[in-house]
Amino acid sequence: EIVWTFETGAPVFSSPVPMMPSPSDHRRKLVFGCHDGHLYCLDLEARSLAWRTRLASAVYSSVDLSPGEEGGTLVCVSTFGHLYLISRTGAVLSQADLPGHVFSSPVYLTDSVIVGCRDNFLYSFSV
Repeated sequence: EIVWTFETGAPVFSSPVPMMPSPSDHRRKLVFGCHDGHLYCLDLEARSLAWRTRLASAVYSSVDLSPGEEGGTLVCVSTFGHLYLISRTGAVLSQADLPGHVFSSPVYLTDSVIVGCRDNFLYSFSV
């Protein structure tokens, strides 16, 4: 039985990732990328859009969250090779460009982000 749905207007290949509540925001949220070039954050309790951030191209990969108690920063990549650090409120904090398309999901480590690129390299970025 389907309990609820949310329409994006374009296909969703990105696996949804839960964003745990923080001391300043106690609501449960879910973050995912979309072919329409947006990163979406849904408020699971209200079953509605919390925020949507426009990126440079489609997002096929999943998002990852920074380690730590608050999981304060999201990392995502768009298919045209742009890596983004995004706040819990959807603000783009920084961006880095890769030399090729990206379809892999980035991973957050303690002080770096690692992602694979279509140019046959794995890249590590300091954060």
